[in-house]
Amino acid sequence: MLRANVMSTCNVIEVACRLGVKKIIIASSKTTYGVYFTQGEYDYSFPLDEDTYDVNPMDTYACSKLCGERIARTFVRRFGVDIYVLRIRNVIEPHEHERDFPKHVESPETRKRNA
Repeated sequence: MLRANVMSTCNVIEVACRLGVKKIIIASSKTTYGVYFTQGEYDYSFPLDEDTYDVNPMDTYACSKLCGERIARTFVRRFGVDIYVLRIRNVIEPHEHERDFPKHVESPETRKRNA
């Protein structure tokens, strides 16, 4: 997964830059904060935002997404393009929301790692 994520991000950005695309959007992940796929209990406080919380992944998926963000910065510098990185949160379908979220409202600690 690490190799696939890093190489595909790099390849897509490079091709877009060489084709003259001036605005690029890539998908990163909430996992870059090191909360989601942690081993054991991990304590953090709210608000959990990009300006005050360090990215410190504990798994290779999150590390691959952080590498993709850094790769994007190198292409911005090299080609002078705009690259926007979205740290995507949970994407769930409406039926999953209806099925799963009532139990999380009753027990919010079950969603803690999703911050």
